[in-house]
Amino acid sequence: ANHGWLLFHDKVKTSQVYLHDTTLVGSLPILLFGGELKILSKERKCVTVDGMVFETKDEKAAVLFKELRRELDRLLLLKVANPSEDLATSA
Repeated sequence: ANHGWLLFHDKVKTSQVYLHDTTLVGSLPILLFGGELKILSKERKCVTVDGMVFETKDEKAAVLFKELRRELDRLLLLKVANPSEDLATSA
């Protein structure tokens, strides 16, 4: 299923609750750029990001997400350290 998450910057409560600066984000951006990604030990096809549980197709897909996330983090750190670096040739 294609579930989305509503992210917001401010929450204001007056007579009702209002959310400001909101955007809908899919599961993939959260898995790839969210908080720490962990594979659940009991159910190896589930991963968590900041306590949110995402079910993957199988154990192989969960491991693939973790490896892809590790590589994205490495490349982002490399780019931050040297903004002029061409990641296509140096990675």
